[in-house]
Amino acid sequence: MDVLRFGDKVALGQSLTADDLSRETQRLASGLRISSAADDPSGLAISQRLLAQANGLQTGQQSIQSAVDLLQTAEGALQTTADILQRMRALVVQASSNLDSPPQIGYLQSELDQLTQEINTISGNTQFNGRHLLDGSLSMEPALPAQYFIPKNDTLSSGLQLIDPTSMSVLPAAVQAEISVKVTGDLGAPPPGPMNPSNDLLNVQITVSSADPTFGAPQISNIAVFAGTNIEYIPGISPSIIPLPATFTASNQSGTDNIGTFNLDAVSQSDVGKQFFLYTVPAQDVQGGYGLQVNDGGGEGHIVSVDIPGVNAVDLGISQTQLARYTAADILAGNAGFTLQQAQGAAGDVNLAAGQAAEYRIDHAIEQLGSIRAKIGAQTVALQHDATNDQTVQTAVSASASSIRDANIGSDVTRFTRDQVLTQIQTGVLHSLFIDSQQVVSLVQRSLTGA
Repeated sequence: MDVLRFGDKVALGQSLTADDLSRETQRLASGLRISSAADDPSGLAISQRLLAQANGLQTGQQSIQSAVDLLQTAEGALQTTADILQRMRALVVQASSNLDSPPQIGYLQSELDQLTQEINTISGNTQFNGRHLLDGSLSMEPALPAQYFIPKNDTLSSGLQLIDPTSMSVLPAAVQAEISVKVTGDLGAPPPGPMNPSNDLLNVQITVSSADPTFGAPQISNIAVFAGTNIEYIPGISPSIIPLPATFTASNQSGTDNIGTFNLDAVSQSDVGKQFFLYTVPAQDVQGGYGLQVNDGGGEGHIVSVDIPGVNAVDLGISQTQLARYTAADILAGNAGFTLQQAQGAAGDVNLAAGQAAEYRIDHAIEQLGSIRAKIGAQTVALQHDATNDQTVQTAVSASASSIRDANIGSDVTRFTRDQVLTQIQTGVLHSLFIDSQQVVSLVQRSLTGA
C-alpha cells in the first residue's frame, strides 16, 4: 500500500499555508496590506504619493489657520484704530462749532495729537510671530504719492466744479495742505482796451494753508477772471489773442514748497459767494512689501496671498490735522499788502477751509480704514474656504491611500481563520500518513521475521 503517495502534496500545501499565515499575521498586526515594496510595488509607489499629498494638505491647513489668526490680530488692532478715528471726528466737529475759546481749542488739539500718536503706535507695534502687521510691510501695493481729494462741494451755475478736475496736478512730494477757492465779488468791467471783451471781471480768491512746519503762514492770492469764461485777466496781454486759462499754483510764501497747479472752470456773476475746497494728502512714508505667501499644501505653487495695507497717520492722511484758529495777524505776517479788513476776511476763509478739511480728512480716513477692514475680512473668509476645501481633498486622498495601503481586516481575519483550520487538517493528515507508514513497516517486519 502506497501510504506516502500524498505526503509530498500535503507537505507542500502546509508550507504554502504557513506562508499565508505569516503574511496575514503581519497584516493583522500592523494593519497594513503593504509593509514593503515586495508586497505590492506599484501600490506602494501610488500610496506614497497620495500620503505625501495628504500630509501636505494637513500642513497647509495649519498654515492657513495661522494666517487666519494673523488677520484676526490685525482686525482687532484696526477696530481700536476705528474707535480712535470716531473720537477724533467728534473732536473736529466740536472744534468747528466755533463755540470754544482758544484755550479750549488747545485742549482739543492736545487730545487730537495724542490720538494721532496712538494710531502710529498701533500701526508700528502690532505684531504676530515677529511680523509687523500694519506698518505697510505686508502690503503688495507700492507706496502712494501725494494725492488730492475734493469733498462734495456746491456746483457752479454751469453745473461744474470751480476747480477743473482734469487740470489738477499734485507734486509727488507735496505737503499736507488745505485749499479754499472762493468767488468773492464782481470787479466790474475790465480797463478799456480794443481787445478786451465786455464781460465783467470776477475776483477769485485762493487761500492755501498747511500745518506742515515747513510751509509757514497761510497764503492768499486773487485772480481776475472774465465772467462766463475761465480766462484770466492779465494786464498787458490780450485775452482775445492769448486766451490763458485761470491757473494758480499752491505754494508757501517763498515758493519752495509747491503743492500743485490747478485750473479754474468758467464762472459767472451768479457764482459770487460760492466757495470750494480741496485738500492734499502727503506721500506714504513706507514702501510696500511683498505681502504674506501662504502655501495651502495642495501642490507646488498653490499660494494664497495675504495683503495688509499700512494704517499709520500718514497712510490715512491725518498726520497733521489741526484745529487751531488763524488770526488776522497770521495773515498779515505772511501776505504783504493786505489791509486789516482783508486779513480778517481771509482768516475766516482759511479757518473754514481748515475746519472743513479736518472733517473731510477724518471721514476719508474712516472710509479708507473700512475698506482695509473689508479687505482683511474677505481674505479671512477666503482662507477659511481654502482650509475647508483642503480638508475635503485631504479626506478623499487619505481614503484613496488607505484603500491601497491598509489591510482589509475582515477579509484577512477570514483568511487567517481558514488557514489555521487548513494547518490543523494538514498536520492531522501528515500524522495519519506517518502512523500508516509505521504500521506498514511493522507488518513487513513481522512478515519477514515469521518467514
